[in-house]
Amino acid sequence: MLILMKPDGKKVIYAVIIMAVLAVFFIIYKKPAAGKRSALINGNEIEIEVADTPAKRYLGLSNRDYLCSECGMLFIFADKEAREFVMREMEFNLDIIWISDGRIVKIDKDLPAEGEKYEKIYSSGTKVDMVLELNAGYCDGHGIKVGDIVELEG
Repeated sequence: MLILMKPDGKKVIYAVIIMAVLAVFFIIYKKPAAGKRSALINGNEIEIEVADTPAKRYLGLSNRDYLCSECGMLFIFADKEAREFVMREMEFNLDIIWISDGRIVKIDKDLPAEGEKYEKIYSSGTKVDMVLELNAGYCDGHGIKVGDIVELEG
């Protein structure tokens, strides 16, 4: 049996406000931020910021105070070449994952942050088309190793 009741004005207003808040929350929660996607490696989902232009690749993670524990920066290149990275103006240590055709070919772990006058240059040692930077220790802590597949989502 369905009983229809006439709601009073306050209940309708509260219901509309609650529905509007839920709708906004749903849109914000489900909509990926511009330039962000996710990568899946061995069941580990990593929120990635994409660096796909020369300017974004040059800046990278420099001058940032931190990177969230499940976040990374993915450098995407149009071609496959041997790549070199530096830790210029970094504030925290990183793991760098070198990727070719969706497969990890090399990992450099716990690379120390360097200032404006960086000294070390890190090389892929082989042709790669993507490079993923994560907080130092992420690879060891999540069982990520050479040969693992990197799946991009979003």
